[in-house]
Amino acid sequence: MDALIDPLFQALGVALGAALTALVVQLLRKAGLSLDADRTAKIEYYANQAAKFAEEQAANYAKQHLVKMEAGQKLQIATTKLLTKVPGVDVHEAQDVIIAALPGLRLGAAAGGQKLGEALRTPR
Repeated sequence: MDALIDPLFQALGVALGAALTALVVQLLRKAGLSLDADRTAKIEYYANQAAKFAEEQAANYAKQHLVKMEAGQKLQIATTKLLTKVPGVDVHEAQDVIIAALPGLRLGAAAGGQKLGEALRTPR
């Protein structure tokens, strides 16, 4: 009787292992989509925060030096801030997301101008 049960358990173990592997693969695929959406949301959130931070830094600079900070300097501050919060983001992707966030935040020239992104982007 043991001669029949041992191979049966081995076959059952192999089948169960294959089924669990397939289930894990499916869950990881679903999680991968979720992780991409979560990463995008995280980048957008920190881009908004970085743009606000850069505006605060520019306001402090203007108070101290009685000169407005250049738009490129603000973009650099915001980009650096975003890259420290979300490592692995490409510099140009970070700049694009920050520039895209500006009109929604009503910060600086973005509140009234559409060509700000073109003026701020660094050459690629």
